[in-house]
Amino acid sequence: MQTTDYLGKTFYDTSRKRYMAKRLLYSTNDWALFATDNNQVIRIIKSEDCSVEFRHWMLYIQQSEYLKKAEKQVAYPCAVLSGLRDREVGYIFDFADPYILRELTDSVQNVKLFKWYYEQTGGISHRLKVGYCLAKALMSLHGLGILYPDLSPDSILIHHYEPGNPSNPDVRLLAVETMGSETHSPLSRGTALYADPIVLLGMGALSISSDSYAYAVVLFHLLTGFHPFIGNVAMGDSPDEQIRKLSRGEYDYICNEESDNRNEDFEDTMLTVLSEKMLHLFRRSFSNGKFDSNQRPGLEEYAAACLDSLGHLVSCINPACSKEYLGAITATCPFCTSQPARSITITAVRRVSSMAKFVMPDNLSGTLSDLPAVEETINTMIITKDTKFIPISFFIPEISSLKDRRCIELSFEIGDIIAIKNLLRNNSIYVGGRELSPYQPNGAEAKYKICAAIKDGIEIRFPLNFDFESNQLLSICEKPYGQIRIEWLIRIK
Repeated sequence: MQTTDYLGKTFYDTSRKRYMAKRLLYSTNDWALFATDNNQVIRIIKSEDCSVEFRHWMLYIQQSEYLKKAEKQVAYPCAVLSGLRDREVGYIFDFADPYILRELTDSVQNVKLFKWYYEQTGGISHRLKVGYCLAKALMSLHGLGILYPDLSPDSILIHHYEPGNPSNPDVRLLAVETMGSETHSPLSRGTALYADPIVLLGMGALSISSDSYAYAVVLFHLLTGFHPFIGNVAMGDSPDEQIRKLSRGEYDYICNEESDNRNEDFEDTMLTVLSEKMLHLFRRSFSNGKFDSNQRPGLEEYAAACLDSLGHLVSCINPACSKEYLGAITATCPFCTSQPARSITITAVRRVSSMAKFVMPDNLSGTLSDLPAVEETINTMIITKDTKFIPISFFIPEISSLKDRRCIELSFEIGDIIAIKNLLRNNSIYVGGRELSPYQPNGAEAKYKICAAIKDGIEIRFPLNFDFESNQLLSICEKPYGQIRIEWLIRIK
């Protein structure tokens, strides 16, 4: 898409509000993103499909109160542009300094692969966090009855990787105009390199399963830097031939040991970035489930595998290496053969219970009893001596980066000891049962921190029904379960 004509140009939305395109962010043959003079983003789409119906659909999305529920998951239009050229449509959305996920899947020329993967773009841990947040975003859309068939590294927005920032990345889906619902057929069946071949061949309709398949292809490409079907055979074909065969599902999965389409370059690195659990999920998606949607894992399984992998990362202690890799704590670094230091894992857990009493099915006496509490692992990460704090986004991965803030400060003492400070504004937390009041900068240092030994395991509890976004205690009541109790825990071991 020719973009030079748009730079410095003033655009107007349907309410005659003005926007100036100050900087090109990203462009393809069909669309472009520009940063505006007021820190918003312009998206211009040029296509033969930009009909009157297309424009009406964009206006409907922008005005729909129901679809606006998805504004945390998609780059939702806050305004639709007017006065554009023929076969063009455009809109404005809020997402400061966006990057396209393609920045994490395609290596940069003239930069060493390991330097690009680990130092410039966050390595395996950052990619696992992106994969987890992307799965949660799609699950939220599906919960609203919305499909997102046009999933690819070009249709996913992230922020630039910041070394040392433990916050979960803010992930948004870009091509809002391709969303579908029960009352609107999607404008796209997907991108051939990533879409479900069952849909592209007309063997089935768009569904949650087809979204999950496209997600699996994107996740594989994100974690490994390889497309799951571009192996030895595919690399011998032209790009057009690759797209034709991919859309028909003619290539074998590159991990299929009996296929000529294996990829030796991938096999040399896969065990450092893919756990056995993740490899099993990919096998179900790309071998067993390529033409059988019943065999495919769901997004929930992939999200859980991302968290599980984060909990099994090991950091190399060699300063000249310092790379992360998957493996046993006792395993040597595959990059420099250094022996690893002890891995310290921190896990966020949400426990949900009810104060209502029920007659349980296996209770023959008919007496009332409490419903069993349910625990869900929300996030996991490896911490090092460089980890200084735990942000709210560790508990709520989908929270906006603008609302994210620190809630616990960590500092490593001599030996096996971690000092913990409570950075909440108004509420105490409990470390191993001991109350820890909110930190006061002008108070006695010893009064506002608790030291605990890692070897014994550390459990930090937040108050019942504590809400991280509002920093308040909530009263939650749901029929027929009565008063609901939500308790957040941190476990360090």
